[in-house]
Amino acid sequence: MALVSARSVISRRTSAISPPYRSTFMRSVIHVATVFVLMTACSPTQESASSSTSSTASGLAAAPETSRQRVPPTVSAKVELSKASAPLGEPVTIRLVLRNDGARDTELNVVGSVEQRFDVIVLDSVGREVWSRLHLQDIDLGRNVLPMRAGDSLVFAERWNQRDNGGRLVSPGWYQVGGHLSPPSDGDSTIASARLRVCVRARDC
Repeated sequence: MALVSARSVISRRTSAISPPYRSTFMRSVIHVATVFVLMTACSPTQESASSSTSSTASGLAAAPETSRQRVPPTVSAKVELSKASAPLGEPVTIRLVLRNDGARDTELNVVGSVEQRFDVIVLDSVGREVWSRLHLQDIDLGRNVLPMRAGDSLVFAERWNQRDNGGRLVSPGWYQVGGHLSPPSDGDSTIASARLRVCVRARDC
């Protein structure tokens, strides 16, 4: 539409030029006008550039960071509980078991010292954190590599005494027990989970 308007204006402006030179002049001017219109259409406006810069600076334009999956595709993971239902106050042993089901050796990238390479987080029925194995610990951010031969398993174990992060005994009900390889400081790094029922009395379990 802009190109058609430009041609009309140029035609009116050059009507006074003598015929022998009018054709050559028109072709030159139309060529320049065409290039100008195309460059204007393809160039971002100042407002767009400003908006893009502002979005990037605020983090809105960037894709949200997802959890870094530290488990290779050939490695399976599961959480094992010493009991699926336990009387109130009775400790429960939680095991995070990883197995290399592939035909080749692989490795796991983990963060932290030997004692910090895995975490167990217990959530209540509405998803609130009740207890974490590494609660308030200063995490060593050094990365380590754990080799896994084909068919090998790694087992991480912890005992939960059914108390929350403040040392209070939890209430009866259902809980979600999640196993994490390395602390989940960069997003949700749950690699396996299991449900645990805490009963009021042993006969209720």
